[in-house]
Amino acid sequence: MNWRQTILLKPNATNWDGPYFRLYECGIDYIQQALPAQRLFTHAMDTIGSWIYVLQGSLRYARGEDRHIVTAGQALITRRPEPGSILRTGTPEAPLHYLWIHVIGEPALNLFDYLHHKHGQIQNIPPASPAISHARRMIRLALQTSTRPAHFWSKETYHWLDAWWQAVQDHHQTSNRTTASVPKLGRLLSIQPGNFKAFAREMGYSRAYLTQKLSTEWGRTPGRALRDVRLRQAAQLLRTTSLSIRDISDKTGYATPSGFICAFVRLYKKTPGRYRRAHR
Repeated sequence: MNWRQTILLKPNATNWDGPYFRLYECGIDYIQQALPAQRLFTHAMDTIGSWIYVLQGSLRYARGEDRHIVTAGQALITRRPEPGSILRTGTPEAPLHYLWIHVIGEPALNLFDYLHHKHGQIQNIPPASPAISHARRMIRLALQTSTRPAHFWSKETYHWLDAWWQAVQDHHQTSNRTTASVPKLGRLLSIQPGNFKAFAREMGYSRAYLTQKLSTEWGRTPGRALRDVRLRQAAQLLRTTSLSIRDISDKTGYATPSGFICAFVRLYKKTPGRYRRAHR
């Protein structure tokens, strides 16, 4: 009999404006069935640091010609979007049980990337280590209530990152399953219409196939999804910085300030200048 139990949580904060260590989502999965391969390029428009820790059983990770098995007591570290995939298979006799933490934002990703590159893509971490207990704690906290002050989640996320750092320093030893180098891929948010084809090629797919897959995943075309994300990023810059409209237009990928202003008005029903004054 096919059976799966999943807890997926996306903690919210009252205000994420600021240099926070941001927890994007966390959760736990218990699987007694074979699931389709999870393609990692469809799950993020901006960069996500993904940490998956296997408690029981094993999962398979594939990227190009490379194939790896992640077993109990190991963590798989990936940066999404990327062209890899994860295959999760469990049975009633040998279930797959794992938990995960995903982080976003420059402060969290700086430390995430350091640990990723220094210790490899597959890391050995004892199940009794503070890194695992703190990951479980964040999942419990998110389950109790998903909305807390941003400072609360930032503190919890930093403490988990620090515990992970200590765990790999104390316990991780390089094995033949750990990749020697970790590729750095461009984030999907930075893609412009002119180079979406190049991004599709980097992911290993045709532009038409990638467009179809992302449209199915997001419920809207990649162009519209990426435009909305850029405009949300622009709104945050308007609230939190004194950058000029031209500078914000450049940072969010618009060719001209006039094009940026027109797109911003369509989404927010006011000009960037009026939006900034209303949020100061």
